[in-house]
Amino acid sequence: MVMLRELQKLLSDERHLKESLEMQLNELKNQISSNSIHDDNYNQLLSELKEARSKIRKISMQKSEHSENTENDSILQQLQGELQNMKHQHSIALKHEQMKREKLAILHEDRVANLESRLAELSNTVGSYDRLRQQDQDNISKLKEKLSKLNMNQSEVIPDMKHEVDIPKIVEEIFKLKKIIQTENENLQNPFDLNNYKVAKCLPIIKII
Repeated sequence: MVMLRELQKLLSDERHLKESLEMQLNELKNQISSNSIHDDNYNQLLSELKEARSKIRKISMQKSEHSENTENDSILQQLQGELQNMKHQHSIALKHEQMKREKLAILHEDRVANLESRLAELSNTVGSYDRLRQQDQDNISKLKEKLSKLNMNQSEVIPDMKHEVDIPKIVEEIFKLKKIIQTENENLQNPFDLNNYKVAKCLPIIKII
């Protein structure tokens, strides 16, 4: 009778243990299937595996003392198989998570490199525009200065209206001025449309002529 009660108690304990382990296995399987296991849970999983293995070894020792209960052997084999399968799935999940992190890191590095390249290109473009604008302003200033000097020189050349005017010489000076203006205008980055300007606006002497 004592032997029978011990076997019944052992069987009842094993059934409770099996139910508890099955619940733990289901929880772990759900965690693995959701692909949300992180490194900090890995140590906890290993601890649970060690605890389960310890319980299995304890049951094995009890089974060796009560070899009459053949049901324990199949239960232990099933639990061991499920634990091995769970460990394998967990390893696969960790590798998958690591690969995903590596891909995200590579994508992040590529995006940063692309943004830096675009920023450098934009800086060069802005610098080029600034240089061209400064060149245009310098050329315009030089042209205005030359026009001012030419107007001053031309005013000195204009004879007094009381004296005779050398028309051919004045016309020759006008054409020279026109060529100078055209040459300077062509050297500008953004040339003026000289067709919109009358010579009389730039050269007051024409009015006199």
